[in-house]
Amino acid sequence: MSRRAVRFFLILLRLLPRDFRQAHADGMEDAFRELLKSETRPRDLIQWAVFWVRVLQDILTQAAQTRQTKRQNRHARRYPQSLLSTMMTDIAHAVRGLARSPGFTIVAIVSLAIGIGVNTSVFSLVNAVQFRPLPFSAPHDLFHVSEAEQDCRGCRIGMSYATYNNLAAANSVFSSVGAYRETEVAITETVLPITIAATRLTPSVLDILGVLPVAGRPMVSQDDQIGVPAVALVSQNFWVSRFGNDININGRTVSINGIEHAIIGVMPRSFEFPESSDLWLPLTASANRFDRDERNLQVIGRRLPGNELAVIDQDVASIVEGIATTDPAMAGKTANVLGYRDFMQDGISTAFWLLLGAASGVLLIACANIPCRQRFHIGYTSQ
Repeated sequence: MSRRAVRFFLILLRLLPRDFRQAHADGMEDAFRELLKSETRPRDLIQWAVFWVRVLQDILTQAAQTRQTKRQNRHARRYPQSLLSTMMTDIAHAVRGLARSPGFTIVAIVSLAIGIGVNTSVFSLVNAVQFRPLPFSAPHDLFHVSEAEQDCRGCRIGMSYATYNNLAAANSVFSSVGAYRETEVAITETVLPITIAATRLTPSVLDILGVLPVAGRPMVSQDDQIGVPAVALVSQNFWVSRFGNDININGRTVSINGIEHAIIGVMPRSFEFPESSDLWLPLTASANRFDRDERNLQVIGRRLPGNELAVIDQDVASIVEGIATTDPAMAGKTANVLGYRDFMQDGISTAFWLLLGAASGVLLIACANIPCRQRFHIGYTSQ
């Protein structure tokens, strides 16, 4: 039994690190043999089980402590100083080196400043367009719908008001559909009219976007009817510049294209839909609104849950293609759908990525140029 116990003990010793085993294994074996010869050695099966559990526990504990000590010693050799003291030493060394070469220091600072400045500016632009979520409610559910030719399904040619009405009435994939058109209007309250950016839209657009005025009321379907008093929503910048940020909008009006419009609401400061409008007017005033050849509207829809892009695209295409059975002017026409973020980035996404890559290249060149200049400077001055 003793011989088998010693052999098993030697096997357990292999759990110890090699360096420790080579230094102490013989002594541990001798001590184990002496223990087996003593009066305290195990006598029965239970005592042997407890004995081997304790032996295994002691060996594993010793192995863990030895490995931890080795790691601490290795870390102490690699980092003999504290992180703070090492950092302060590096900074002092860098400052002394830069002070000895003021010309090189100026070139390095200017190069890095240009590279970092360009990258920061470009990334801020790309972040606003590519990465930052659209400032609307659940923007991933917003889609842009456009008419197209059947022989060019990827082309986008806008949509007429009549076709928009057909789509709004017949589709089964959108909870709501709205139309809008960017334009410019003249504020005719002054001696010299002022031209500003505006957007004509259906009241459903604001519901789709999930945006409400900070003062007043939103546009409603009655505001878009022919013959009702003209109304307008204004941006907060326009409100501040014209009316001094007075939250009381009751009775306030603005003359637009010579027609008095009642101001019904002030939109949030961050709301610039679709890009930089200061006024939002009902779509009613647009000319030839029922002419199918007037494809000057942009159409936006919020999808019903569970409808993927392919299903939405097929549904709107079938609606527009079906109009040709009653209106020959729509022969050869279809429609396509695009996520609203993709629509806003259409044609510029690649340009932004190229711009960001070029800016990053400028920074890399600046960083690579600094050590090259430093080696040249050292080699030149040492001659």
